[in-house]
Amino acid sequence: MTLGAVVALAHLLAHLSAFGGPPSGPADLVAGNPLAAAVFIGGAVAAGRRQ
Repeated sequence: MTLGAVVALAHLLAHLSAFGGPPSGPADLVAGNPLAAAVFIGGAVAAGRRQ
């Protein structure tokens, strides 16, 4: 879940031009919030299965 939050934060910073400019269209659609959400949900599922 932490990795998902880090991806979302990096995406937000990219939109704020912290890395030299906004992300390109395809990178924004694939590696942006959808990837962050998928990683976060995957981490939540994995954490829920851990005993």
